[in-house]
Amino acid sequence: MIIQLKDGLTLSNAGFIFDTRTRKSFTINPLGLEIIRMLKKGISIHVIKHEITKEHLLDGDSFKKDFDSLISMLKKHKLLLQLEEEKFDISG
Repeated sequence: MIIQLKDGLTLSNAGFIFDTRTRKSFTINPLGLEIIRMLKKGISIHVIKHEITKEHLLDGDSFKKDFDSLISMLKKHKLLLQLEEEKFDISG
């Protein structure tokens, strides 16, 4: 599954997300920034999970917790396209 972010998001290396449509900004941690950059490139959740857990030596449960937290933040600020109250299966 691929998660699409809305257009108009600008990312900084310091962990700031700026929504050019609403002119709001948000901060995220380095891992969240890395995941968002991968999402912007259209990389699937399963590939992101594989790459992040390998690179950062995270277990699947830790990744799921961090990923779910990031998705919740993105949903809260309406930064995702066509996302309903669906759960993302990142177990694979």
